[in-house]
Amino acid sequence: MAEKGEDRSMKWLLLLLCVCYLINMSDANHPMLYFTSEDVPKLRHKAKTTHIKIAKILEEAGRSLKEDEKLYLPPESFEKFGSRWNELYGNNLCAFAMYCLLNPQDKKAFELVQLYMDRMTSYPDWYVTSSRNVDQVPIGHSLTGYATALDFLYPYFSKSRVKHYLKKIRTEVEALYQILVKKRAGWAKQFIHNHAPTNVLAMLLGAMVYEVHSPTTAKPWKDAAIGLFEKSMELYSYIVDGSCDEGVAYGSYTSKGITQYIYLAKRHFNRDHTKLRWLREHFWFFYATTMPGFQRTVGIADSNHNWFYGPESQLVFLDAFVLKNGYGNWLADRVRSAKPKNPPLARSMSQRWSTVHTEFLFYDASIKAVRPVLPSNTSLHTFHDWGVVTYGGGQYLKKGNTFLSFKSGAVHGEAVADIVNYKLLQHIVNGWTNFNAGHEHPDQNSFVFAPNGRYFVTEALYSPKHTYLNNVLTFAPSESSKCSPPWEGQLGECSKWLAYKQEPVPRGKIISVTMSADNIVHIAGESANAYREELGIESAQRSLFLLNSEALVLIDSVYLDPESDLLRASAYFHNIMHSFHPYRHLGLQGAQVIYPEGPYAFFWLRDDGISPTAQLYNQQANPSEYKDRTTSFVNVTYTLRGEGVTRMAYVFIGPNTKVQAVSFDKESNNDVAYFRIVMNDIEYKITLASTNLPLDKRTKLLRFGGYATIQTGDTTRHMGLAAKPELMNRCDVSDDVKALRFVRSLISSSNQTIMIEPEEEPTVATQTSSASQSYLIIVIALIFIYLFARRRSFSRWKLLIALMLTWCILSWYYLCGSCPHEVEVRRSVCEIVEPIESNDVHRPATVIIASLPGSGAELLESIFYNSSDFLYFTSDDVKIPRSTGVSSEYEACYWPKDRGDPVTAGWLRVMSTEPLLFLNNLPEGNSRIENLRRKLRQMKKKARFAVNLLSGYWNSKVTWLKEILEKNMRLIVVVRDPHDWIHSLTRDDLTGERKIKQARMRKFLLFKFTCLPPSVLPREFQNIKKGNDVERLSKLWVASIASLIRYGRSMQIVRFEDLVSNPEVASTKIYQGLGMTISVPQINKITRAVRSGDTRLGHEDILVEKSVGQWHRGMEYADAFVVERVCKNLMRKLGYL
Repeated sequence: MAEKGEDRSMKWLLLLLCVCYLINMSDANHPMLYFTSEDVPKLRHKAKTTHIKIAKILEEAGRSLKEDEKLYLPPESFEKFGSRWNELYGNNLCAFAMYCLLNPQDKKAFELVQLYMDRMTSYPDWYVTSSRNVDQVPIGHSLTGYATALDFLYPYFSKSRVKHYLKKIRTEVEALYQILVKKRAGWAKQFIHNHAPTNVLAMLLGAMVYEVHSPTTAKPWKDAAIGLFEKSMELYSYIVDGSCDEGVAYGSYTSKGITQYIYLAKRHFNRDHTKLRWLREHFWFFYATTMPGFQRTVGIADSNHNWFYGPESQLVFLDAFVLKNGYGNWLADRVRSAKPKNPPLARSMSQRWSTVHTEFLFYDASIKAVRPVLPSNTSLHTFHDWGVVTYGGGQYLKKGNTFLSFKSGAVHGEAVADIVNYKLLQHIVNGWTNFNAGHEHPDQNSFVFAPNGRYFVTEALYSPKHTYLNNVLTFAPSESSKCSPPWEGQLGECSKWLAYKQEPVPRGKIISVTMSADNIVHIAGESANAYREELGIESAQRSLFLLNSEALVLIDSVYLDPESDLLRASAYFHNIMHSFHPYRHLGLQGAQVIYPEGPYAFFWLRDDGISPTAQLYNQQANPSEYKDRTTSFVNVTYTLRGEGVTRMAYVFIGPNTKVQAVSFDKESNNDVAYFRIVMNDIEYKITLASTNLPLDKRTKLLRFGGYATIQTGDTTRHMGLAAKPELMNRCDVSDDVKALRFVRSLISSSNQTIMIEPEEEPTVATQTSSASQSYLIIVIALIFIYLFARRRSFSRWKLLIALMLTWCILSWYYLCGSCPHEVEVRRSVCEIVEPIESNDVHRPATVIIASLPGSGAELLESIFYNSSDFLYFTSDDVKIPRSTGVSSEYEACYWPKDRGDPVTAGWLRVMSTEPLLFLNNLPEGNSRIENLRRKLRQMKKKARFAVNLLSGYWNSKVTWLKEILEKNMRLIVVVRDPHDWIHSLTRDDLTGERKIKQARMRKFLLFKFTCLPPSVLPREFQNIKKGNDVERLSKLWVASIASLIRYGRSMQIVRFEDLVSNPEVASTKIYQGLGMTISVPQINKITRAVRSGDTRLGHEDILVEKSVGQWHRGMEYADAFVVERVCKNLMRKLGYL
């Protein structure tokens, strides 16, 4: 019995030890969210050294808490706590807790934080009384601060307090969890609205803190929070420009939660989202939208004057974990040092310190601050998903530093608009149910202008969703107007939130963004689809011309349907800071804002010279977040013509600009406007084509396919047209260096010059050395043969013949210095007519896209299929007929100019000259063909075709195609690094359908074809039959591309690698090569195709940036050696070596 008693005592002792161990372990596991107890000494050291500039802000917070307890502590009364918006208590608690952690000697501050926590614990809940059970955002803020403070200061709290604090966390997290799983609130299903990351981050933090003490209880909370965040990450993968549709202020609200989740996910859950493209581009969302002086931001959508949260925390996070280039630290330093202290620009008390703790934790002092350079290498930046372009963001406040922005896009951005319109991502999204664009404004075609950094034309910021509170147009009369009758504005207006749930999604469109070599900017937008169709607005075009840092010309062009009842239009121009005063100039009506250095003024005139009197509204109050906000604005109303176009021009100037004359030319008509302005003794002549004018007419009017020209003196700027390339003579390609320069001059897809390595231009010394080596090898070979022959007793004649044959073969091989295919190309170039390569941009053209299968030419669909100038189809969509049937397999036969297939020739001629007849003769039942017919009707039967010849069948027939299409043809050749191209065709790790597709393509490419007269096999292809698959494919790659370069005319070469690495630049350059400008939605389409991780090309893996250079990870060294041995000369010319 005694032994049993001892055993029982031992068991109780072991159980007690286990309990004590678990308790101690839970103590040891705090802090754990962002750092551990082992990190605390390091953090305190940083606060005195590398992080001192951020630590001073935390010290300010701690000092403020001690100096004014009543102001910062939560009230004792729950009624008072819930009587107003109370997010400030949770927001400030993070900073106070971080201060106490870094300054353990400050007992008073800790006691106040403890009291802070006690009062928060005593409340029955953290709702605002007026929105109880409706808005959980105040709970999200309170829970975030509460859970963070408990984790940071856990070792300093008593056990009894910890017990109460954990109980409170459990209550609040469980309440949020029930709302989330039952989807009883918008944030539970609207994954990228600012409420979602706010509340779900709070849930996650609470769950993670509680999990240390009760893993089973916390697991469903944590899993639910992670699940919603991961859906957000998937959606953000499609928003590839880094923007937030809710604007910069609410965007900072959203990214505050997103960046913290990404940090926690990597630290705790082994989920790495730091490569997310949205995140990588998000820096520009802060930088390019910051106005000169680093105190204000562009105020698109519901907005404050600047950021709600951060942005220093988000910026240092981006630098430490994503960019690592110093850009984030640089901008954070600028914002921190320029932070205003007085209203209206000073941060509110509830937001001032809310992200300082994460700013301190995320900051990497080892990354040296570097001033950013925009990706465009200019002052322009385009957010192609958001539909916003900015000029002059991220500058110091000084004379000449001007800010300009323009917005015209789809509600909630291009990606979400497509997801809603085309019912995409149905595994997580159900139309508008999962999105919330309520903070957006009816603001398509709106702009902001701040010459010299001065507020001249601004947004009205956070306000009711009335069109007249934005710098856009309204129209009258309208019997259906829901507000401000008889005036009607853009879709979704009239209430506190934008009524966004409409299909198709309302939208504007930025049609062109261009800048000349001398920094003149042209931006053109279209907003007709942002208005109700019944108004009868055929087109509402707005064009901006920034002529210098103080002069902006804005031209509105309104086209009405013949049946429209509209009679008048009104334009609005706001200033949130200053009042407008009357102004007259040159007999024209105007308005001005007065600054110490002088007035900033603007005036206006219609295309008939009339300048209507405007109404000036100063300091008009409108409801905002918590109180009224005032704005001043100018309202210009004018009469619309029932037929044709009505144009209004507005000229905005600064104090150093004097306008001496301004007028519309009488030759202006429905198609084109001629506008003349003389400023500071310089005459500017602007020619502006209508944005809905067909390509043929634009080209005839402007001598290129863009939308505007600007002339000063003898200089005419074709806005958007690339500089005229040097005309290269194909007869010069017998020289290696000139051949290299010639091929590289054809590459249009890169914004960077492909350097010509010095060793590629041989010197006399290197030539002598190479020749000496060759002769030495020949002599050694001859001696070897002579000795071998003597041993075998060869006759003298046989010996002589062997020596001569060996001499000839080795001399040819070593002294030629190039592979056979390249030699043949160079020897034959001058036999072809038109040796001077030219590209006539003054003539609209049919675009032919040629490539080897698997080179990625399918990506070009993104920039041509949605074009308003082209009808796009592939050789897979529409089978090109032949007399002997239809062929889509690869074939290398060359067709002489006058001996090709007559059926194909007739088919192509009709396509080029009679698009309507061509489409009507195509087979019925093909959805792609039906779309082409519908689009042609919309284009009023004026269109050019872009044909993507994916099969490679036509690569050797481009001379014949050029003969048939004559000067109407432009050739785009898509090429790919042969390493990757061959690896994709020979890799052996594919399975199922992908492996079958790969084998079929390889079989087609290596099929032993025969050319029947009059077609012939080009000389490049006559030596590719021998060798294994890798060698034969290498020879095929060289032969196909070399023949394309030899036979092609009016061509540009597009590298697949450029499309993947920089689709924005590559697509813009492609259109420039065609003498055109590309619209912002087209840029977004191709960028999304490349970067969303949702595109697959044929049998290959999902397209990602790592798709370039994948051969490094999978190709055998011997195979890579073969590829380079065969292809190296052409690879060097194309910039691959």
